[in-house]
Amino acid sequence: MKNYRALFICGMSRGGTTWVGHCLNQHPDVAVFGESLYWGRNYIEPGSDGKYTVEQVRKVLNLLTKDCKAFLGEGEGNLKRLNRDQWKEMLQSIDCVPMTPKYLFELVCGLIAEREGVEYVVEKTPHHVNWIPRIVRAFPDAKFVVMVRDPYGFMLSYKHQGDRKLEPARRDFRALYHPLGCAYIWRKYMKSAIRNSKGFPDQTMTLKFEELKQSPVDSWKRLVSFCEMPDFPFTPVADKNSSFQGEERKLAPIDIFWMNVIGRSQIHSGGYSLRKSGVSFRDILISIWELCPWFIRALKLLKSRVPGGLAKYFLRSGK
Repeated sequence: MKNYRALFICGMSRGGTTWVGHCLNQHPDVAVFGESLYWGRNYIEPGSDGKYTVEQVRKVLNLLTKDCKAFLGEGEGNLKRLNRDQWKEMLQSIDCVPMTPKYLFELVCGLIAEREGVEYVVEKTPHHVNWIPRIVRAFPDAKFVVMVRDPYGFMLSYKHQGDRKLEPARRDFRALYHPLGCAYIWRKYMKSAIRNSKGFPDQTMTLKFEELKQSPVDSWKRLVSFCEMPDFPFTPVADKNSSFQGEERKLAPIDIFWMNVIGRSQIHSGGYSLRKSGVSFRDILISIWELCPWFIRALKLLKSRVPGGLAKYFLRSGK
């Protein structure tokens, strides 16, 4: 791919990253793909020479085949010339030879640009915000659109993200939710967003979900200008990944309590205000009692999703 420009949408899950990706895919010279997890949860350390072996290249391509489904499909906001079968065929066309992680990522982006007939290829994975230093080491001029969301809006969306699914999946989502865990996830995202905006100020644009909803045209102009893309009229796209497709929902007092306890410092640092919870002492005790079984369920799920083991993942986090 000629003059490849490394562009990424990252930030909070439930923070509008998919929505921004769908909007950008309306631009005639842009293709957004994801979620590759390439530089984060699915990252594979190369050998001492900095290159992947043939077997490692195969493994990475298999992971990309399995996980990159965010913008493959019918409808506005998706890739225009790549469906799931074509995506798989495209990845299978790559020769499995030793190469660096950077070169393989560039190669994939170049093939997307060629298939889609665009100049700008953007990767979207929310948790890449925790791995920006690693990406910058590979691409010193990379740019990042970092999406953040107010703590209580994030928590409400996170809590109800399974509501649009069938009942068995809903039960799984409910079993994996605890307000303390949700608050911790928001805090980690917010800390990463703040840290990277300070560490890479010229390469990071922080975009609040609330700003995007209230002033979509202004947010769009900021975004395309930051990414140095040709201006193009903003085309509204429905937030198809929203948790709220029906009746209005509200947080419980215990939800607000845990967010205030866990995220207090980052709530202030992010320019947000604390909400009063009005929680009862009894509800706090019940919530603490529920922590142990929730933690076991969450750990089991995370272990199944992280290649290489949890210890390695947490030890290298953000490096």
